[in-house]
Amino acid sequence: MSDDDRTAGPLGADGAAASDDELARLLGVAVLGVPGVLQTYDARPVVAAVVADAATALRAGIGAGLPVIAPAPLTASSPIAVSHGAAGLSITVKIAVSEQRPAAATCRDVYAVVAETVAALPAGGGDIDTISVQISRIG
Repeated sequence: MSDDDRTAGPLGADGAAASDDELARLLGVAVLGVPGVLQTYDARPVVAAVVADAATALRAGIGAGLPVIAPAPLTASSPIAVSHGAAGLSITVKIAVSEQRPAAATCRDVYAVVAETVAALPAGGGDIDTISVQISRIG
């Protein structure tokens, strides 16, 4: 991702461009508030998740005899995957849904909440290319 892609992202509360992580955390909170959603799962590609988690562990100095690689702020990763492409934002959400509510209705509501949350950001949050809602578990 180039610097141009990063600055073209959604705006934060202070009017500055929000990072993908900030937007992902905001979306994570909104998605967990949808009736029927029990949990969110890591939506990053498996290889990207492993590399990111390994880098976090190295920065924290976890492991026998590993030097601490300094200094990088450690933040909890969000399970919502947010990326910027030429056509706009791509957002992927993986969820566990309750058996008490139809899974399709829950997915539609998650989709709507994601779209509304991005649209509610200052300047409309930018164009959305795709919103993908995937069910990883029912019940």
